[in-house]
Amino acid sequence: MNDPAVVTFDLLFTEVGQKEDDAYFAEAAGMLPHLVTGALSDKDATPIQSGTFRTKPIPSVHGDRSAISGKSGARIPISELNAVSWFGFVDSEPSGRDGVRRRLPLVIRIGDEVYPSLALQSVLLFWNVAPDKVDVQLGRWIDVPSPDGLCRIPITERGELWLNYRASDRFSVWSYTGLLDALYRDATGEKPFPADAPGVKGKIVVVGQVASGLTDLGPSPLEAMSPLVLTSLNALNSILKRDFLRVVPLWPWPLILWAASAWASLFGLRNQHILRSLLLPVAIMVLYVGAAWMLFAFKSIALPVAVPVFGLAIIHVGKVVIEWVEQVFEQRRISAELARATESKKLLEQELEIAREIQMSTLPREFPPFPDRVEIDLHAIMVPAKFVGGDLYEFFFVGENKLFFVIGDVSGKGVPAALFMTMAIAVIRAHVIAGRSPAETLRRSNNVLTMRNERCTFVTVFCGLLDTETGQLSYANGGHNPPVLLDGEGGVSFLAQEGTAIGVLEDLEFEERELTLKPGQGLFLYTDGVTEAIDTKKEMFSDERLLAALNVRHSSFSAERLTTKLQQELSEFVGDAAQFDDITALTLFYRGKSDVPKSANDTNQAAQAQPL
Repeated sequence: MNDPAVVTFDLLFTEVGQKEDDAYFAEAAGMLPHLVTGALSDKDATPIQSGTFRTKPIPSVHGDRSAISGKSGARIPISELNAVSWFGFVDSEPSGRDGVRRRLPLVIRIGDEVYPSLALQSVLLFWNVAPDKVDVQLGRWIDVPSPDGLCRIPITERGELWLNYRASDRFSVWSYTGLLDALYRDATGEKPFPADAPGVKGKIVVVGQVASGLTDLGPSPLEAMSPLVLTSLNALNSILKRDFLRVVPLWPWPLILWAASAWASLFGLRNQHILRSLLLPVAIMVLYVGAAWMLFAFKSIALPVAVPVFGLAIIHVGKVVIEWVEQVFEQRRISAELARATESKKLLEQELEIAREIQMSTLPREFPPFPDRVEIDLHAIMVPAKFVGGDLYEFFFVGENKLFFVIGDVSGKGVPAALFMTMAIAVIRAHVIAGRSPAETLRRSNNVLTMRNERCTFVTVFCGLLDTETGQLSYANGGHNPPVLLDGEGGVSFLAQEGTAIGVLEDLEFEERELTLKPGQGLFLYTDGVTEAIDTKKEMFSDERLLAALNVRHSSFSAERLTTKLQQELSEFVGDAAQFDDITALTLFYRGKSDVPKSANDTNQAAQAQPL
């Protein structure tokens, strides 16, 4: 009345013992509805004669049968048991080096025939399904009719089921000797059968070795050492409860998606900070591992973890290492280039300093320039925007009483302007010494400078010739800023601006004008670096501020003092703003024979020129 539907021995009864005992065991087994015992494939054993046993092969197998594990022969139960029971194969090998059995064969190949495993045979008897009703699709599933409909069991190409391990406390367990003792006491009337004993009516009862010290033990994902009968119990549990573990293969989609993620993250994190390059891949791996755990825990879906996660980690660690090495070498390269650039800069600065000294040596720098010529008072400054500049000034006597003076501004800045400036002074000086008038000097100098001027560099020039006996001044303007006429009493005004810069177009004509300076009167000559100097608010010094700075009682100022005053006001106006153009100024007072120069006392009161 309390008989189980199937009793399965996860044991091999392949050795003949005492005939009486074997016969008694077979007689008792025949009283059970269904009894399943273990069998084992063995190449040295006798091939199975399928027609002589209750256990029948499965005829409907689709796929490569040679992929199914098995041998040419098998070790099967003793003949007494074969007459009253079925056998199922207990072949089970570790799936990896750790010894864990993660897959269990549901079909075994013996010769050319395919037989059910112990677990599958137990299910077939439990559902009363004949082997010819089973359809095996290797690499896909095993279809088994059940009372609840078709049961589709997923299998690998080798006919193996992925074991969905559950804790051993999920199964009802009772000691075998305890069961026999309880049955004996109940049969003899000594003690009734325990009411709390596991109910076995209509169920599958599996008998296996669980005692420690036996050989039928091995590791599982849940325990370091557990009875191997649990592999069959977990297989039965998965089939009866449809609780299958579905393992997603690494190829193709997971590997393709991870390769795409690795590729995208590598390029997405290119040239990013090392910390960000590490944190984002770690976040991706943590999210993936978390998702894999959730799917496994709640959906029994096993995603590949080790290869994708460690692969991505290796890729990004390698990327970080390579980028770090590249950065180290790049920093060393930059340091070396900076060292070379610094050395080159020092050499260049030394050369430019020499060029500055050479350029400044071409300009008059000692004032007063003519101590014994009381009829003139002259002072000039030149402050380059760079090491060397393109502004120029010059003055010297032509003959006994004719003072030539010139101021100019070369287009551009730096070394090219300085070279052109030096050449322009030499050309102008040569024509003046040859006795040319200011206008003729500009005309001839223009033609010389225009020759082979491929860069089209030009220079604006104002030059004049002053007769120190009479104050008569002849002058010509080649496109330069108009000088300021100082009338001696504080009046200031610009001369007319006219003419064209020299050095670009040949055969230009320049108009020569004349005026007479009275004693105490003079000229203030300058370049556009003065009027176009800007302050921190981007405002220019302007012509108006220039005239206001020069609007003083000139008879109280020497040329040096007036030049210095202008320079100081310009410096205060500019403030911290950077100088972007050369600044040059020249002050000339005509004192006449009767107008003695300022006393030494007055001259000493003049502030010294300071660079901007």
